[in-house]
Amino acid sequence: GDPEVKILSPIKDIVTSSIRCVGEGQFEVDYTPEMVGDHQVEVKIAGLHVQGSPFIVKAYDASQVLVTDIQPGTVGKPVYFSIDASQAGAGNLEIIVSVNGRNVPNYVQSEGNAKFRVNFKPQECQSHYLSVKFNNEPVPNSPFECKIRDSQQLVVNGPGVKMCPV
Repeated sequence: GDPEVKILSPIKDIVTSSIRCVGEGQFEVDYTPEMVGDHQVEVKIAGLHVQGSPFIVKAYDASQVLVTDIQPGTVGKPVYFSIDASQAGAGNLEIIVSVNGRNVPNYVQSEGNAKFRVNFKPQECQSHYLSVKFNNEPVPNSPFECKIRDSQQLVVNGPGVKMCPV
């Protein structure tokens, strides 16, 4: 007979799905997860689970990745920023820092619970671009611009400067 499919969300709610025959003994199931996390997909034929059922499907949401603390940097000094993927589900994070189309090495430090601190050391006085992807999907607002200034071009002004011996 035809298979029966039931999909349960991480909190065990039933997820609406549709099934259709796409060939002899082949079926396609469509559903849209409403939340991040492990979903159980139960597949039964004649009331009995098929081998491997229930299957676990991990739903993720790249739009839940937050990139924060991007500050302007200075040539030759490390620039730090933060990434929080704790609400995005299971997946792979890809971080590319580039300037003029060339990649710049970056270093990622895990802070636990899918939170990361990233740094790079700019060698050029030009905007660097921080491209962040989650499961190969760009996160919101990526790529991010990080302005870089030359340490030799620091301008200091204000009333206190006039009174300082140099």
